[in-house]
Amino acid sequence: MSECGHLSESLRQSWFRRQFEVCQSKKRARVDIYADILEVLKHRPEGALVTRISYGAGLPLDRVKPMLETLANFGLLSMRISGESRFYYITRRGMEFLEAYRKVQGFMTFLGNDQQ
Repeated sequence: MSECGHLSESLRQSWFRRQFEVCQSKKRARVDIYADILEVLKHRPEGALVTRISYGAGLPLDRVKPMLETLANFGLLSMRISGESRFYYITRRGMEFLEAYRKVQGFMTFLGNDQQ
């Protein structure tokens, strides 16, 4: 029996609709997504495949791939090909970005403006 098995169909639908609305209301800014991607790479010094990055950042593959290209263009990550696999690595500049991002987030929280 499912967790919601005791609920009527209309209550179940209402519950799922509220869950969807909560997920939709917490849309991340692009800079937050970039930071999430770099954080995944920071914790994988051996490199990460795009599927691992996608899973770790909570994004579908089709959204991660162009963001990886953008981050690489800014020198925040590097890519190495091994056989048919592409491994992504955070660069020193990417680490500096994460440090600055955390400082800004700290200031925003301190100022009581952590909604942005």
